[in-house]
Amino acid sequence: MAIPVNHTFGVKLGLVCSRSFRGFLAMALIGLSTSCVRGSAQATIEPSSTSVASPTVFPTATPRPVETRAQELMWSLFNLNTGDFFDALNPVAVAAAGDLGHDGLIAPIIEVSRFAFTDDAVSAVGTALNKLTGETYKGDDFNGWYAWLGRHRDLPVLPGYDEWKGDVYARLDPRFKKFFYPGVSARVPLWGAVWGGVRVDGIPPLNDPGFIPAADASYLRDDDVVLGVAINGDIRSYPHRILAWHELSNDVVGGRPVTLVY
Repeated sequence: MAIPVNHTFGVKLGLVCSRSFRGFLAMALIGLSTSCVRGSAQATIEPSSTSVASPTVFPTATPRPVETRAQELMWSLFNLNTGDFFDALNPVAVAAAGDLGHDGLIAPIIEVSRFAFTDDAVSAVGTALNKLTGETYKGDDFNGWYAWLGRHRDLPVLPGYDEWKGDVYARLDPRFKKFFYPGVSARVPLWGAVWGGVRVDGIPPLNDPGFIPAADASYLRDDDVVLGVAINGDIRSYPHRILAWHELSNDVVGGRPVTLVY
């Protein structure tokens, strides 16, 4: 007959109870004395005076949040203290980032992929990004990966990415920290700002350029390309042949600050 049995820890067991099984039950319960009651009564099992060794409990490390580990790996991707800039990318950290599987590491890996100059570094970048994105671009295909980023603007950004980016680019020119620092305000994803291959103002911008009437621009031909801007009745033309030397112009047109990028 099935009888619910309670012991002092509140666990209920379904046992078949009869006089002939009392010895067997005593053995099966390893030193616990059992009192058995027929019908709907409950049998209470109390621990005996016989000591039973407790199981050994081994301490386990408290698991760290995945994002915390992702941040640690981000700061390890690029060795900021090495004296050799062209050997600064850390393939081991890149591989670990790919294995971790956190999407917040995609942009930083693509960022440093431009500095993958060894076969090991290129291979590590390609393998890690393949794991994280499912895409098959090669590790040295920065343009392909950057275009992929542009199609996935909702990717998470790790805390500290702004500071990390400034520290990485500061290896090229300390003045880059003026643009990337903790808490910097940005209306576009920070990963959208990429190194142009030179130091700050390595290509001098054209700031507040002077203008002449169109009739006096004798150096231009009728078929020369210009970039035209018209704001609040203020109409200006920026010749392509001049912008090509600067790639960027900062100006005020119609009372509004504008930036032209070529």
